Amino acid sequence: MSGSYIIKAATRSDFESVSTLLSQQKLPVEDITEDLSHFFVVKQDDMPVAVIGMEHHGEIGLLRSMATDPAYRNHGFASSLVNSILNHGRTLGLKEMYLLTETAETYFAKRGFRKINREEAPAAIKQSAEFTHLCPSSAVVMKKEL
Repeated sequence: MSGSYIIKAATRSDFESVSTLLSQQKLPVEDITEDLSHFFVVKQDDMPVAVIGMEHHGEIGLLRSMATDPAYRNHGFASSLVNSILNHGRTLGLKEMYLLTETAETYFAKRGFRKINREEAPAAIKQSAEFTHLCPSSAVVMKKEL
């Protein structure tokens, strides 16, 4: 892998490649809009190789849709994207960030997220598509204070 990498806010032109990347990692894409508001990508040669997104609910965020193309893993892209989305959330005035995961509990625990009971999630998170039907009820709910 050669070339330079850049982290930037995703745009409409990234929609197809972002959707493909998320689908390949078996992450939901049904409720993602083409404008990709609150999404960031790592690009190599103008092609997204990693992505992260969030939903914004008042002072609460829902981190979602983090994926890295398997050929580009172990380069620190995921950590950089997590930092980017948390900083973005802070600039929006978010106080807390939540997430649901089936596979990355340990990863996010190392980044300051803590597991909570599903019942503890705020109403805005419980009403999200991720919580209600896109993620299985077995998904772990995690929270981080911003």
